[in-house]
Amino acid sequence: MRWRPFDRKPFDDRRPFEARGPVKDREPAGAPRPPQRSRAERRDLMAAEAPILEEFRRLRARVPQLTGALAAGVDGLVLAHDTPGVEPDGLAALTAAALGVAVRVADATGRGDFRELLVRGADGYVATYAAGRTAVLTLLATDGVNVGRLHLEGRRAGARVGELVDAKATPVRRSPAKSPAREPAKPMPTRTKTARSARTTTADARTTTES
Repeated sequence: MRWRPFDRKPFDDRRPFEARGPVKDREPAGAPRPPQRSRAERRDLMAAEAPILEEFRRLRARVPQLTGALAAGVDGLVLAHDTPGVEPDGLAALTAAALGVAVRVADATGRGDFRELLVRGADGYVATYAAGRTAVLTLLATDGVNVGRLHLEGRRAGARVGELVDAKATPVRRSPAKSPAREPAKPMPTRTKTARSARTTTADARTTTES
């Protein structure tokens, strides 16, 4: 029996992968897209690095089993990191990808807004917490960490990091509200004077009758 190939459309595009256009099926429909930030917004967000690192230091003192901490934007921008042995840019990119899937799962199941994500491996935990409107906090911990303690401190630290990031974020400028245009005042109707007929006095009437 002769083998027959599947009936597929021949692939004629022999350009390099980088030169090809976007593939529609590569990203599912409705997938959340990260916001595009300007250079000024990125600079303002990264200005919160020093206070975030101080928060990481206090967090490590409260949870000694932590091995790394990273604050990043939802678009994968590294804001501050303390991750020895782990590349922060790669971890931020993976966090943004996992965040997109987690947001879609929570939305599809009616669970509301994203709050946290926990991944357990053979050697420890990776926990991601919401941090304000535009950032997330990712913590790395060993397998012997108390998960309840990790969640408690991670939520508190995420709220604190969110406050720092939101305070540094550039506020959205809104154009002043314009007052509704007033209709022009209608001109007052002009009164036209009508000519009055001359009054006939009693004396004039008598004179006419006598004549």
